[in-house]
Amino acid sequence: MKAQQASPFAGWWLQMDTGQIKVSLGDIGLNDLGRTTTATFNNGAWHHVVWTYDGSSNQSGITIYVDRVAQATTQSGSQTSITGTITNTDPVRFGANSASTPVNFFTGAMHNIRFYRRVLTALEVAELSNPDTMPLSEMELPATLGSATRMWIRVQMQ
Repeated sequence: MKAQQASPFAGWWLQMDTGQIKVSLGDIGLNDLGRTTTATFNNGAWHHVVWTYDGSSNQSGITIYVDRVAQATTQSGSQTSITGTITNTDPVRFGANSASTPVNFFTGAMHNIRFYRRVLTALEVAELSNPDTMPLSEMELPATLGSATRMWIRVQMQ
């Protein structure tokens, strides 16, 4: 996650919620939007998870891929669009949703977490499921994560 820990909670979250994968965006106006997979993935196996956000400020701009396949999703969050920025100065966090008092710990393992400055194609997402195909030049982490950012993460979910 990369989100403020106090109101207005601007930023983004990737989380596991009862076995479903959920991506949420929150803006400085206390609006949030997101997508949640209809399928569950808490089966103890490794999964290749990628999510994209196209910068459109609409929930339709979020795509979640699991094991090379764009997933069917449902709306989550209170809005279908946001008007404020999701940009913030908080650090990226993995495994829990708060820096001061960590809660909602991720159960499982994470490996090869990467961020991109551009939106990748579905074919590139499929190619990324083999980490040996990843060029080193793509591993650069941007200073801020805003629109048109892709997160690549290989996780084992239990």
